[in-house]
Amino acid sequence: MNYEFATKRQLIQIALDEDCDNQYKYKAIKELQYRYMPEEIRADMIYRLGTGSSLNQVAEENGLTVLQVQNFIRSIQQKDKTDGTWMYGYKQTLKSAGRRTFGRGA
Repeated sequence: MNYEFATKRQLIQIALDEDCDNQYKYKAIKELQYRYMPEEIRADMIYRLGTGSSLNQVAEENGLTVLQVQNFIRSIQQKDKTDGTWMYGYKQTLKSAGRRTFGRGA
């Protein structure tokens, strides 16, 4: 089975209900964990990457792979281009309120 294209419902069904080997259940749970990262980890990654921590440090401290951190950064960059409420929009809001911002971007 290709876990990357399975829906959330299918993955949960494999992990909890199906009569199959534990390796398939483990793969389904890992895929769910990979897709649905808790908000606390996302906020921590944004903070740590903003303070100059390396990808390896951020991945190790949050129990993720470097690839997951890279994909998270790419998803933020995509949202940043399409949605004004993410980082670039946040800096623009600070500037319009008369506050100073540092770093790249706005």
